[in-house]
Amino acid sequence: MEILEGERKNSKIYYQNGYYYRKDKKATESYGGGFKCKDEFCRSRATSEPSLALVQITPHNHLPDFEKKEILKLKQSIKRAAETTSGSLRDIFDQETASNQSAHHVSFGMMESTMYRRRRSVQPQLPANCGELDNSLRVNNISKFLDGTNFYKGYVRINNDYAHIFIGKTVVASPTDLHVDGTFKVVPRMFYQMITFGYILLDHFIPTIFILMTRKTQELYSLAFSKVAELVPHLSPLRIMTDYEQALMNTLEIQYPLAEISGCWFHYVNAVVNKCKHLGLFGLLKLQVHSDLKKWIRLLLCLSLLPPHHIQPTLGNLNPNLFVVSLSINDFAKCQSLMTYMETFWIGRIGSNKISVFGCPRRTNSDQESFHASLLKRIKIAHPNIWLFITELRKFAEVQQLDKVRLECGLQIRRRRKQKYVLNDRKIRVATENLANGRLTSLEFLQSVSHCADALFNYQLGVSRINQPPESETVSSFTQVQIEPSQPNSIPPQDEAQQLNVSIQRDVAIMQNTDDVAIVQNTFQLGENLHSFTKIVGVTETLRVVDETNGTTCPVCLENTPNFATVPCGHMDYKEHSNMEQLIEKNIGNQLCLAGPLIDGYLKEIAYRGKKEIVKWKRKYAIKKLVITIDQKATIEKVFDPWRLQGINYLLKRVYKKKKVIYDANGFAIDGTVQSLMN
Repeated sequence: MEILEGERKNSKIYYQNGYYYRKDKKATESYGGGFKCKDEFCRSRATSEPSLALVQITPHNHLPDFEKKEILKLKQSIKRAAETTSGSLRDIFDQETASNQSAHHVSFGMMESTMYRRRRSVQPQLPANCGELDNSLRVNNISKFLDGTNFYKGYVRINNDYAHIFIGKTVVASPTDLHVDGTFKVVPRMFYQMITFGYILLDHFIPTIFILMTRKTQELYSLAFSKVAELVPHLSPLRIMTDYEQALMNTLEIQYPLAEISGCWFHYVNAVVNKCKHLGLFGLLKLQVHSDLKKWIRLLLCLSLLPPHHIQPTLGNLNPNLFVVSLSINDFAKCQSLMTYMETFWIGRIGSNKISVFGCPRRTNSDQESFHASLLKRIKIAHPNIWLFITELRKFAEVQQLDKVRLECGLQIRRRRKQKYVLNDRKIRVATENLANGRLTSLEFLQSVSHCADALFNYQLGVSRINQPPESETVSSFTQVQIEPSQPNSIPPQDEAQQLNVSIQRDVAIMQNTDDVAIVQNTFQLGENLHSFTKIVGVTETLRVVDETNGTTCPVCLENTPNFATVPCGHMDYKEHSNMEQLIEKNIGNQLCLAGPLIDGYLKEIAYRGKKEIVKWKRKYAIKKLVITIDQKATIEKVFDPWRLQGINYLLKRVYKKKKVIYDANGFAIDGTVQSLMN
C-alpha cells in the first residue's frame, strides 16, 4: 500500500494495485473494512493488515487505473512547490510540468486556485496597514533567521509615514566605503521604496541594511537613519556614494558629518545624456558631420572624474564656441542651453564636491543596482506580496552572510570583471596619476578619458559598434574574383580575361547626386575579354563614386553620356548603352561589377529582418535615401526570387513613404529621379 496526498489539504489517498481507497468514516466491524474505493460508483471495501497491505473484502466494478497515480504525484509536487517557492504560480506550474510524462492530464486552470490557497495557507494574514505589519513581524517567525535571530529591527513613524528597518548579520565595524541607494519596483505596494545600505569588502559589495519606506522625505530619512545609528553605532564610513536625490544627500551629510559624500558617475552621465535628448541634440549626434559635437559632449560627461576644485574652471574652458564649429545658429543655441544647465544645476545646485569621484576606488554604485536587479529576478514579480518579499529578502541576507565568510576565506564569490571595464579603470587611474603629478592639464585629462563613457553614451544614442570581420575573412571574400584598379582604357592579358568567360546576373545601384540610390536589375553576358577599371573605396565607411575620367563622356566609348552606378561594396560600374555591340566587337566588353552576391545578401536581409536591418545598413554606408527601381518584367520573373520581391516592395511601400514612386505602363515602380537614366 502507498499513501498519496489527496485533493484537499491533509487528506490522504491509499493506493494498491491500480486501485485507490480513502478512509471510510462510517466503517464498523459489522459493516466490514476500514477503506472504501474512491470511485463513488464502486462499492468495493478493504481492510488493512499489520503489514500495511490492503485486503479486499468486496470486489471492484471497474478496471485498475495505473496512470492516475502519476497524475496525483504531479499535482502533489505542484502544490508543494507553490508553498515552498516564490515567483509566479504560472512559472512554478510550467517548471514542475516541463519534464513530466503526465503533464498533458493537468492544466494550469485546474491547479491555479489550489496553488494560491496552498501558498496563502503557509503565510500569516496580510496586514491592512504598516502598523499591523509591525505587530505581525514581532509575532511570526517569517522575519527570523535560521539561528533564531531577528531580521526585523523595528520601525519609525512621522505622521502617517512609516519606515521599517531590517538589518542583516553582515555589518562590519567602521566600513571605509558605504553605498546608499533606493529601489522601487521590487517593493510591496504598501511601500514606496526600499533604501539599501551596503559596504565594500575586499572589492565586493555586501548589502546589509534595508529600509522599507512609504515616502522619501528628508524628515522620514532623518528618523530612519537615526534609528540605524542607534542599532549600528559603529557605522562610521569615510566615503558614501549615492544618487543625486537632494533629500537623501542632505540627510547623509547631517547623519555622517565626517564622511565624504559623492554622487554616482553613472547617474551623472545618464542625467546629462537625457538632457541632450530633451534639447534635441541627439538627432545631430547621429550625423557624422557633427563629430565635433559628440567629442564636446563626451568631455562634459567626464567632468565628474576631475578633482572638485578643477571642475568649475574646466567647465568654463569648455565653451562650445571653441569645440563645435559645424552647427547652425539654432543648433548652437541648444549647446548654449546645455552649458547653462551644467552651470546652474550641477555646479550651482549640486556642487562640485558631490559631482567629483576623483580618487574614489569605485566611481559608480552599479554593484548596488545589480543587487536590486538580482532581488527582483529572484522574486520574479513586481510589487509582490509583503510576506513573499520579506521571506526572499531574509534568504538573500543569509546568502550575503555566507558570501562574507567566503570572502574572508579567500574564495571568489562573483564573476570576474569584464576586460573592457578593467582597461577603462586602468586608463582612468593612469590619467588621474598624471593629472596629480602635473603631467596633464585638466583639458588634456578629459580628452584622455573621454572614451570611458562611450558605453552608456552609444547605448542612449542607439549606435552600436559595427563588428568588422577578421582580416582573414575580409581577404577571403575577394579571393574568388580579384578586381585590380587600372586605367579605363587598359586591357587585361588574354589568359586572365578567358578565366572570366562566364554568365553573370548582376544588380547595380544607380546613384544621382549621392542622395538617391536605386537598385536596378539587368542581365548581361560577359564577352571573352573583360577589363575592370573599378576601384575599391571605403567599404565600411561610406558609399562613394570614383569617376576616374572626371568628365561627362563615357570613358569606354568616349562618345555618349555615361550611365554609371555604384553598389554597396564600393565598386563603380557602367550600365549598358547604345553602342554596346560596338564595344564587344572592339574586345572591350561590358564593364560589370563582380560583387553581386553582396547585394543578394542585402536584399535577403531586407526580406527577413525588415526595417531594423535597413536602418543598420544605411548607418554603415551613410546613405540618406534608398529607392528600389525595377524596369523589366521578364527579367524580374527570371532573376528575382519571391523573398527578394518581398524586400523590394517593403522598401517602396512602407519604409520610404515620403518618396514619390512613379509606375510605368507595365505597373512596375520607377523612381522619378532616375527615370531619365533608365530610358
